[in-house]
Amino acid sequence: MKALKGILVILAATILVSCQGLTEGKASSEKAIAHFHELYNKGNLDEIWQEAGSEFRNASPRADFDELLGAEQRKLGNVVSTTNSGWNVQTFNLVTNVSLIQDTIFEHGKGTESFTFKMDGTNALLVGYHIQSMDLITK
Repeated sequence: MKALKGILVILAATILVSCQGLTEGKASSEKAIAHFHELYNKGNLDEIWQEAGSEFRNASPRADFDELLGAEQRKLGNVVSTTNSGWNVQTFNLVTNVSLIQDTIFEHGKGTESFTFKMDGTNALLVGYHIQSMDLITK
């Protein structure tokens, strides 16, 4: 009976920590998106690259990143506003990943941005970024 109580206490603590991680992960990732957009609007691609997780930097060459965001800035302009249209938080093997979908309005168009972050404590490290925008293609 004592073993069962111990297991239940551990299970309850695990559930509580997991729920807390869900809300903290989403909140930290939302702050990271605001910071990403601030740096993007300033044209500070170097800082975005340096602050991203190693998975992001190892996924493609720096020149490809600069080319993508440079084209995005030239064609769409600065971010005017963004709203969250979906999110997901997953923890596997003690690694928490957060995915957020943003409907973003730029100066010269709109797009759907997909961000993926890996949690490092309370810090959200960018590990993936994609944008879908007809305005990016046609302008």
